Amino acid sequence: MEIAALVMSIISLLASIGLTIWQIITTNKNNRINIDKDAFNIIFNADLIKEIPQARKYIKFNAKNELTGIKILTQKLHGLLKDALYFNYHAKMFYDELDGKIQELDDYLTNNSMKKFEGSRQIKVLQCVDSLIEDLYSIIYKKKTRG
Repeated sequence: MEIAALVMSIISLLASIGLTIWQIITTNKNNRINIDKDAFNIIFNADLIKEIPQARKYIKFNAKNELTGIKILTQKLHGLLKDALYFNYHAKMFYDELDGKIQELDDYLTNNSMKKFEGSRQIKVLQCVDSLIEDLYSIIYKKKTRG
């Protein structure tokens, strides 16, 4: 009988230690998730909700059929990347993906700026700009929701 009580005490002790370790690990993981959410809100909310959509409105074709108004958006994008530098040290793969998409959008805008486009080609250019912006948002929201 004494051996059974000793065995039960050891099992209870081990279970208690195991649960304590599991709780510490879970608490630390939740704390990291909360820190990441706070960082996302600080870094991205204003840009994604207000700044980028407003800057996108300036991109249009002038009377000479040239793509214009890219400067504000490219500045906002580079500012966003600069603000997100924290992730270069905390989530390097995410930061590199973000950097790559911003560079792709910047290159597209720069390469097509002041070029002449006629008719349906103008629509395709603006759709491509919108698609690249949507891709950028997807990268950010995927990281925010999946960690």
